[in-house]
Amino acid sequence: VLPIPGRMPWRRPVMRVETLALILSLWFTATCNALFWDAALGDRSFSEPGTVAYAIALGVALTALHFVLLTVLSLLMPRRAIRAVLAILSVITAAATYFMQSYHVYLDPEMIRNVLATDPREAGELLSWAMVLPIATRLLPPLALIYGVELRRQPALPALGVRIACVAGALLVGAGALMTSFQDFSSFMRGKKEARYLITPANVLY
Repeated sequence: VLPIPGRMPWRRPVMRVETLALILSLWFTATCNALFWDAALGDRSFSEPGTVAYAIALGVALTALHFVLLTVLSLLMPRRAIRAVLAILSVITAAATYFMQSYHVYLDPEMIRNVLATDPREAGELLSWAMVLPIATRLLPPLALIYGVELRRQPALPALGVRIACVAGALLVGAGALMTSFQDFSSFMRGKKEARYLITPANVLY
């Protein structure tokens, strides 16, 4: 196909794997963790001093956690497989979020074992047309991003160094954010330890 004279052929924007992981992490934090946000902030009022700061600290920590997991995941696979794995993870995350919110369940190891042991008949009973829109709204934006950009090619050694540095930086940022509201966070985790299984897709990867 010849390009139209006077027009530049469209090319996908080029993006680093770390940038893609960060954007996906922000998306997951904002759209796939309603149950966690409800558990963490449901009994607090935003008129109380410190609630907004606590919410921001949790948001930063959740995003840093997911960024670390996605970046480490990208280190463990060939470059050409990264896009497909992130897409599959996005599908699983969107579906897990829907079922967790619909049935108010925790996605802990026991629940994962139950899912893997489910036969086709039982699985079919959980499927309905009502799930299409909630899953699509959480799934289509990340898929459009994953397949709408070109991942930047880099020599293996420099790419490894950059990702390790990004992971270290994210860990520091996440830990620093939690330290700003440490008393609130520690009290929350002592009272609701099971809430860690509401953090999606960290619970899936765990």
